Amino acid sequence: MLVQIVCSPRFLLGSASESNPVIVIPYDSESNAYESKFIPDQLRIVIGVNDTVTWRNDDSVFHRLIGEQLYVSAKPVDFGKSVILYPEDSISVTFQETGLYGYRDQDKSWMYGLIEVLPHEALNAQLDISINGLKDSYTLGEPVEFTVDAKGYETGCGSFEVELEKISNTTTSGMLGDTSNQPFRKLWAAVFDCLADPPFRDIDEHLPYPSGHDTAQTLTETPEENGKYRVTATFATSITTYSEVKEFVVRAISPTNPVMKNAEGLILNATTQGQPVEVSITVYNTLGHTQPFVAILEARDDGGVTEFLGFTTGRLEDDGLRDIRMSWTPQKASDYYLLRTFLITGFEEPEILSEIKLNGVVVE
Repeated sequence: MLVQIVCSPRFLLGSASESNPVIVIPYDSESNAYESKFIPDQLRIVIGVNDTVTWRNDDSVFHRLIGEQLYVSAKPVDFGKSVILYPEDSISVTFQETGLYGYRDQDKSWMYGLIEVLPHEALNAQLDISINGLKDSYTLGEPVEFTVDAKGYETGCGSFEVELEKISNTTTSGMLGDTSNQPFRKLWAAVFDCLADPPFRDIDEHLPYPSGHDTAQTLTETPEENGKYRVTATFATSITTYSEVKEFVVRAISPTNPVMKNAEGLILNATTQGQPVEVSITVYNTLGHTQPFVAILEARDDGGVTEFLGFTTGRLEDDGLRDIRMSWTPQKASDYYLLRTFLITGFEEPEILSEIKLNGVVVE
């Protein structure tokens, strides 16, 4: 770090590069004990571009500058010694190492500032966002865990978001209808200021902006429905947007809600006592392999008593569907029959294959 004290403001203005910043101690700053009076008090520079910072005293009294850590991630500015700046004096420091640097007025506790020094590579580097650890497919009920990594530098303030969207109901396009109009669900979000107001934020605990720290955010989500999902990680600034998109599939054995049909195959909401009907479901297999199954259908009256119970066995082909129908002749009237269905692997050491699906019907 190089230090130069300049006692002539005309020499400073005449020789300073337009890209090198100047921090001003404004007139009458010594009288205000409520605000930091370095202008600006938060600054970002790049090595080899604008790495020489000048402090200029425009006040009517002298000020003593010292380096101060100020914050856990910061280092003190190396002025070489305690520097006294009389009115119209200035001091210049050339920064040669990256990091956060703090400084303050030795006699005025309300006057302090922070400088962030970026490497020269930050000029051309872009933010690299990646979604890692996401598998192509999961079984319904299995936690989906993945990590969003952010690396590099970005020169504009902005926001970072991770969103989850269900884009279709099954692995077979259009099988249960498109859901692409469903809104995104935000899993995680953060907003990044260039440099926050004091107390200064710890850059090691924020991602990914602005200091080029490699940062990762691990997220876990357990989708409640099978289908195709899309994860989008986005870093948006006023200049541009960086994003990474990945998709995964949640696989399951999925029956439809049971329905009651007449002999012509029309769906009924009500029937009459003693009239034969069919209880029908359609089962979809998105597990990624052929699956043996036992499908169980049941009808319970309004008192919770099982009036009908039937089952059928078979095999479901991968990415296939199967219609299952069972005959039922209601023997008594009820204002509310509850139709229930679910699937298991078999009767020997059974495992549950699906959630329970329900539907209500009337028998007059």
